[in-house]
Amino acid sequence: MKLNFRKVAYIVAGIFVALCLYSALTEQIIPYWNSGQKHKFWTHIFGAPICIFGALVFVYGGALFTKDVLLGTFNNPVVLGNIKLIKSGDKALKQKARKENFRLLLKSSKRGAKWLAIGFAVIMLGAFIINQ
Repeated sequence: MKLNFRKVAYIVAGIFVALCLYSALTEQIIPYWNSGQKHKFWTHIFGAPICIFGALVFVYGGALFTKDVLLGTFNNPVVLGNIKLIKSGDKALKQKARKENFRLLLKSSKRGAKWLAIGFAVIMLGAFIINQ
């Protein structure tokens, strides 16, 4: 069986979800059921999986952000050319090259930042449900 990055990521995500669900079940959900706090039981039943899903989306966004920024900046011939200009060019060329590199950095970080924000929002939704 050939293991690639995607398979390893799915295995790690599955272990993460299993551990989080086990922790939520044994530390919160079962004690609330046994103590008769049905409202807290149901808010944790619905909120904990949402928080876990949000954490997975957040991790995915972080991985995308890192990959896109590294590939978009250090693997881009325009950026590498601008770095050479910044090191040796005149002041006007340096300023133009810096602006272009910054614009390319923002452009390459957009997709990952979007997923990070979505993951954060989903975690907050789960936390809101749990704390009702």
